[in-house]
Amino acid sequence: MSKKSLLIPAILIVLALAIVAVVLVLALGGGNDIISKDDPLPVRFTKAVLICDQDEIRNCVHENMETEFVNRYGVNDIRFEDCTATISAESALLRDGMEYYASELNRDYGIQTIIESGCFYTVDFTAEYNGKEYGGAMTLLVVSFEGEEYVISVKLDRIDDAFYQDNFPAGDYYYDMFGEY
Repeated sequence: MSKKSLLIPAILIVLALAIVAVVLVLALGGGNDIISKDDPLPVRFTKAVLICDQDEIRNCVHENMETEFVNRYGVNDIRFEDCTATISAESALLRDGMEYYASELNRDYGIQTIIESGCFYTVDFTAEYNGKEYGGAMTLLVVSFEGEEYVISVKLDRIDDAFYQDNFPAGDYYYDMFGEY
């Protein structure tokens, strides 16, 4: 066989392997399919916290807040494998609240700004951990300033008691609602 006749099958094999590699990267590791850029900011942030997606947490907060928020919400021993989240309630931030939180942003993060608007969101979620699904809710404060929206406050409102019962020894992180301990 000539060198030319061997070259064509070699090129076809390399091309086929390249196509398979691209398909695998897109199917298995080509990005985070849990968080969509089309999701509202409170939903994106909630999902990012649940799966410890530090890059997405950074995308949802002001640059002066990135380090603290990533350290607080993105570096956890518990990482949920899958989650869904939806906004279940919202409540507008009133003018005196905007002034209060603008003062807090200046004091805590050195952000000198006027908050243009804000809203408290309750985000209900379901998330899978160790093969079991748990439900819960977070409340987030999202504010607008300098033409952008940012998460500036987060609070876990609840998570199913079964999560604590299934994953922690009695007495650790678990409030005894049943009077057994």
